[in-house]
Amino acid sequence: MSPHEPLMPMPAGRTVYVRIFLVALGTQMFEVLLTRIFSVTLWAHLAFVAVSIAMFGMTLGAVLVYLFSAWFTPARARLNLALSSLVFGVTAAWSLDLHLRFAIVPSDVTSPLSQLALAYGIISVPFVFSGIATAIVLTQFPRHINRLYAADLAGAAAGCVLLIGALDVVGGPRTVFLVAAAAMLASLAFLRKAAKGLGRQTTMGTASVIVLAFGATFGLALDPSVLELGYAKGGARDRVYYEKWNSYSRIAVAFPQPELPFGWGLSDTFQSTDKLHQLRLNIDSSAETVLTKFDGDLAAVGHLKYDVTNIGHYLIQQGRIFVVGAGGGRDVLSGLVFDQRQIVAVEMNRAIISAVNGVFGDVTGHLDRHPKVRFVNDEARSYLARTPEPFDLIQISLIDTWAATAAGAFVLSENTLYTTDAWKLFFARLTDNGILSVSRWHRRPIPSEMYRVVALATNTLRLEGIENPRTHLMVVATRRKAGEPADTPGVATLLMKRTPFTEAEITAIESTAKTMNFELVIAPRPSSYPDFVAL
Repeated sequence: MSPHEPLMPMPAGRTVYVRIFLVALGTQMFEVLLTRIFSVTLWAHLAFVAVSIAMFGMTLGAVLVYLFSAWFTPARARLNLALSSLVFGVTAAWSLDLHLRFAIVPSDVTSPLSQLALAYGIISVPFVFSGIATAIVLTQFPRHINRLYAADLAGAAAGCVLLIGALDVVGGPRTVFLVAAAAMLASLAFLRKAAKGLGRQTTMGTASVIVLAFGATFGLALDPSVLELGYAKGGARDRVYYEKWNSYSRIAVAFPQPELPFGWGLSDTFQSTDKLHQLRLNIDSSAETVLTKFDGDLAAVGHLKYDVTNIGHYLIQQGRIFVVGAGGGRDVLSGLVFDQRQIVAVEMNRAIISAVNGVFGDVTGHLDRHPKVRFVNDEARSYLARTPEPFDLIQISLIDTWAATAAGAFVLSENTLYTTDAWKLFFARLTDNGILSVSRWHRRPIPSEMYRVVALATNTLRLEGIENPRTHLMVVATRRKAGEPADTPGVATLLMKRTPFTEAEITAIESTAKTMNFELVIAPRPSSYPDFVAL
């Protein structure tokens, strides 16, 4: 053959499909895993930069293959594939460990050339070598590019599915060992095929390097301080009693301690020195719910009657209650305290339900076994859309978590619970005298969250043909306590009724608000809050 005659493209061979499948599987698992990790260590709005990091790293890898084409030749293709797969797997584990060790405070990030950029740069290294491996396969075996690309896509899809189970079984950071295992298998398989063109000693030496490198990487698993959260959201991670990861979030329960009764918006008329055993369940290091010790004695949790989030219960007797976001079970307990007939509590995160009713069931009193209570593992809108059952009270009490959702592409878009479509569904599932109760933060001096909730309720009522929404709405809020700064946030609850509030109901809420020292922000009667009246 003439030295100037072009070489015929190499045949891929069946095993190449399996190897690129493994590389793609590991790459996609690592990319999606990072969204879960970043949601805990950073914030939800930074979590999905992981997608950009993966694209950047893999593109850089492909550019390197192009720029150094003298090295990335067809003759070296399988050896380069073995080495790039090796480095991808090793750096995936070690770069993640580095990220978990060094705290990043998102609020301190004021420049692109910051600690955040450094962290993202370190995490992008594994994707560079994954990009190199993918580029080699797609350029050195052009005769089979359609099938190889199909294998690549199939591997990525399998990685997405596998990660769901891996997070549940293995846990968060240590799932990266599955990524490393996929890379190791691909590396050894590529080396086995490359051995035909290498000497025995070279092959054995390369194989030894691969095995030693992965041995050192998997040795991380023996050290409990490695691949563990060293910080979260810029602060030191607290010691936890229980921790569980899944595709929704990471939940962690702190060590139990007696403390004063917890409430989102407790009335300042509630005075108690008796401490309760309460467990704080943290979600992605940003949101929190409380598991209250309950042994069947409703008087012991009577503080729930003083919480502004439960103001709607004062108008409902022996009703059917629908709780959106069961969390630690506070709203379920509230329904029992007010002697409601039935409570249906929907929680989309199975790990939270398992913690409340399983792991800590002896503490919470196994609420799922109470004859009046039914827990459902589902998404609230989906469940309501499928059930014809009407409810007397639908309760949504500060359930947002600020966790990166599974639908990562929509991380900066609307929360689907706060849309007109959702509220029309809630409205449709209320009984004739049913009430929708929505509690949000009431920040001062401009309570923008409550402005929005009132506007949303007004729009929903108008779409339902109600010309005077004011007669269907009431808002009750906590007061600023003496000595608190003027901008101290409070909590407010909006009540939206399917039919106009009766005089007796308005009087009942006014009386309760006065007794509890709450503010009646808006009601069918005259209000001193012109902005809310205008809305």
